[in-house]
Amino acid sequence: MCGAEAWRRGSRWSDPRGARRRGVRALEGRGYTANNAVDVIDCATHTYRGSISGLEAVAGALVCEEQDLVFTSNRGENTVGIFPAEQEAALVKVKVGPRPNGLAYDPGRGLVVAANVGDPSRPGSFSISVVDVGAQAMVADIPVAGRTRWAVFDAEIGWFYVNIADPPQIAIVESGNPDHVARTFPVSARPARVGPGCGDPEAVLRVRWQGARRA
Repeated sequence: MCGAEAWRRGSRWSDPRGARRRGVRALEGRGYTANNAVDVIDCATHTYRGSISGLEAVAGALVCEEQDLVFTSNRGENTVGIFPAEQEAALVKVKVGPRPNGLAYDPGRGLVVAANVGDPSRPGSFSISVVDVGAQAMVADIPVAGRTRWAVFDAEIGWFYVNIADPPQIAIVESGNPDHVARTFPVSARPARVGPGCGDPEAVLRVRWQGARRA
């Protein structure tokens, strides 16, 4: 499976650092949790195996099981980290927009989207960065209306969905034409996240249904 971060609060894996917030994703018996570094856990024994450092203020980790790839959003240095699973030494960092947070991946086209939370003191700093994994380069940085939350990729129709906090909306970037927001749809103003196990999963279904009707 590829495409969206899986976040769990208060997860039961053993982590000696006792992190307040963790993003957890498993790959072939290994889990990756995002704290101030990326911690690696053994999913079979629920034990801590080690850490991947050098990822300043890492906000989340995304795993593509199909391609054995791990991606990290490094807020403190405005980069996305990319490395093969179990080959942390091959880590590559790609510069993106301010303070990347949510990540989504299209394994077919090799594109990663980073939803950047930006800097509230800098008007216009909220954006969606698109990274070409093969080229190891950012190929687009798309302005959006407000602070982003999470992102998810819909492989069936080739759309990235990015949740915007204010104004509350879903921004859609088409993977085949990823240099602009193709369309937006309003969503509930209540706290909502887009992605597996999140608070408002109906939002993605509403977007797909409305988009199909308008196409």
